[in-house]
Amino acid sequence: MFIQFMVEDQSGEMLVNAIMNKYRDETPRITIDYDIKSYKGIGRFKKGRDATNIKSEQLLNELPKRIRAFHFAFRDKANVSLFIIVDNDNRPTDVFRKQLEDTVNDSNITIDRVFCIAIEEMEAWLLGDISAIKMAYPALENRITQRHSQYNQDEIRVDGTWEFLFDLLNPPRRSKVKKEKLSFVEIGKYKSDWAREIGLHMNIRANCSPSFNYFISELRIISKMVRLMNFILSII
Repeated sequence: MFIQFMVEDQSGEMLVNAIMNKYRDETPRITIDYDIKSYKGIGRFKKGRDATNIKSEQLLNELPKRIRAFHFAFRDKANVSLFIIVDNDNRPTDVFRKQLEDTVNDSNITIDRVFCIAIEEMEAWLLGDISAIKMAYPALENRITQRHSQYNQDEIRVDGTWEFLFDLLNPPRRSKVKKEKLSFVEIGKYKSDWAREIGLHMNIRANCSPSFNYFISELRIISKMVRLMNFILSII
């Protein structure tokens, strides 16, 4: 079984890697190989002449081309899936999912693919496991307990999800002023640190995030299909 992941950025790569290490440990009867390709942001859908612009390092900008390349590389192989994991940000989820599916359908590919939309950002997956946050930052346990109660899981926040996690893990006197002065590079570093530190402690079977649980459920579906195919092949 092989899974190709496409994610928006390095922090997403770190988090998916942490999750997959745990998932493989909990699924020892299946050999799961995977690769994670991270990009420099989500980008946007392009059509017509705009789609032929110079090569972009953002995920959505050349998504059809990337999906077709994966399709041609693996179309003759069994038990291969493509997972595209993106942040919802402030988009209507159903509309965004249809855009992703239409992009694939227009590319005429047949390889198995799954779209996982983190609502509103992948930091929501981290916030779905308060125990992991406390284990990663034990000195802040009381603050985490108090502040986390103000978070509604997988909501589209006016002040942003990564911003909420930043506030959760930083003292009030530092948080607001510091947060507003962060560069994209600094934000990326914070996100990568959270993905690494919190991801290490996550319980992938006990998360409050619906979008995270959708991701895990899709992994389970594929795993069950592979087990079934292996069983059928063993008795033929």
